[in-house]
Amino acid sequence: TAFTFDPSVAHEFSTDRGTRLSIKPNSFITKNNGDVTLYIDEILDLSDMVIFNLSTTSKGALLETGGMLKITAVQGNDTLSNKLLKNINITVPTKDFKPDMRIWNGREHKNGFVDWHLQQNDEIGLEGDASGNLDDQTLLNGSDYFWRTRYYTLFQRIFKRRWMLADIAANNANVDSINNHNYQENLKELFALGVSENDTLLPNDTGAVASANATAQFGSYLFAAKNIGYLNIDRMSKLNQDQQGPVAVETDDKAANFQLIIKHNKTGFGAEMVNNKPMFKGVPYGSSIYVVGLSTKTGKPRLYLEEFKMNEKLGKVTTQFEEVALEDLKEKLSVLDS
Repeated sequence: TAFTFDPSVAHEFSTDRGTRLSIKPNSFITKNNGDVTLYIDEILDLSDMVIFNLSTTSKGALLETGGMLKITAVQGNDTLSNKLLKNINITVPTKDFKPDMRIWNGREHKNGFVDWHLQQNDEIGLEGDASGNLDDQTLLNGSDYFWRTRYYTLFQRIFKRRWMLADIAANNANVDSINNHNYQENLKELFALGVSENDTLLPNDTGAVASANATAQFGSYLFAAKNIGYLNIDRMSKLNQDQQGPVAVETDDKAANFQLIIKHNKTGFGAEMVNNKPMFKGVPYGSSIYVVGLSTKTGKPRLYLEEFKMNEKLGKVTTQFEEVALEDLKEKLSVLDS
């Protein structure tokens, strides 16, 4: 997806897959006064992660992903710096909301894989408070900037009073009793943000549970990006890594890229070359894993995809590639997303 715009004024963009960007004036370090084009790659599924040859590791530790983006800014023939002068607010859709995700920036290494590092000064917003939904998305960045936005005020008024959204929308609530003369305008704004009049939010006194359940209905994450480039919505993996072992890959295709996917945990990492053979290190025992290989050795896409139960007896896998049409590759990999 690509958007071309004047960087000196504010803009909002939405992709076909539901990612939204809100850009403030003069957010980019530009070369001149010309238009800027943003190129946005959305890696929202495990199949996307395999195709883009990305992983979910940070200095060897496993992460669980909630979706990734690669954002590149170009002005004329120049690729602009990933550093931003002002944060960009980004909303990413999710089918499986997790309340403790954070933002990680990616650094690409010579071996082609991206290692992830926590975005500096990134904090979880209002954890344990039923008013913690600052928008119809989860707030991942807890900087002071967000506390002063309309989203906090809007949801504070709704959640703190324990009203059912559907009742308010149907004019069944006593608006005067909450002493808020702008309440109807707030509701209009809330609906404009994507909340249906048929949605019902019932926060309760369990705090974080109410916050998570309410946000899950909306199915999006909201965060402030301090940089562009590779961005990952991640948390440390909940997998038990006390017992783990290596998995070697026996293959006659030395040019293939291999990845190991732990589907239920939305985790994946690449193989390292050990004694001229691909090997996955530190695979947790008890996990159901997929070993995936992609190659263009014959000039056409070739795929290896097989599921295993990881245990101390597995040790190695032997690959057998099949040619697949490029247009069929995503469908073949869709088993990782189901």
